[in-house]
Amino acid sequence: MSRPLASCAVVAVCCLAGPLCAATDTPAAAIPSLSLHDGRVLHNATFVEDEGDSIVIRSVEGLTKVAKMDLPDGVLPAVPKSKPQDASLVVRTFDPDKPPTSEEPEAKPPPKPVSKAEPSPSGVSQSPAPTYKGCSIISFEKKPFQNILGCAEIVIQNASDASVELHPRDFACLLSGGGRRVGRNIVAIQFLPPAIRRREIVGPGASDDIIVTFDNGDLDIAAVQWAH
Repeated sequence: MSRPLASCAVVAVCCLAGPLCAATDTPAAAIPSLSLHDGRVLHNATFVEDEGDSIVIRSVEGLTKVAKMDLPDGVLPAVPKSKPQDASLVVRTFDPDKPPTSEEPEAKPPPKPVSKAEPSPSGVSQSPAPTYKGCSIISFEKKPFQNILGCAEIVIQNASDASVELHPRDFACLLSGGGRRVGRNIVAIQFLPPAIRRREIVGPGASDDIIVTFDNGDLDIAAVQWAH
């Protein structure tokens, strides 16, 4: 009689283990609309990284760093614990004394289609798409250029099989206090000294690191996205 009982116990453990494993491996779903305490609304938001006092969130509006105090109640427990940082999200700093290197991150596959955001009650048009001409904005960092303070260093990834021509007006930044600025110039920082351009060519499957100027004065840039 002991053998049948042991077999039943093994079957029962296997049946229970399956759902538990499936539940553990299931990734967190995107939040369709995340309303922050500072008034901003992020669509199809997913948590990328926990940086202590702030959270990096990927959404239709782009990559955004949000203070934990601005997150709505009940959302903080869902933030994943810190894990080794993805190399594709690291912002590379510009060193004028160091010659440019030929190392480039591996090409990333095209992002999965994101459902369109619902239009706001005020009649504002839907948010721009997360990709433009097959290119994605991987990361950004506020960085002045010479005496121009309202700038951001942006890392772009071209996942298409063709070269892409980008212009300053293709980029837009969102301000923490509200408002939006469209790019004025592109600074190619791979040259020494850095050169101001009216366009930038990103090769097929390649990444590029540029500075985009938005305003001569200082700006509190909260996010960078495609302007189209």
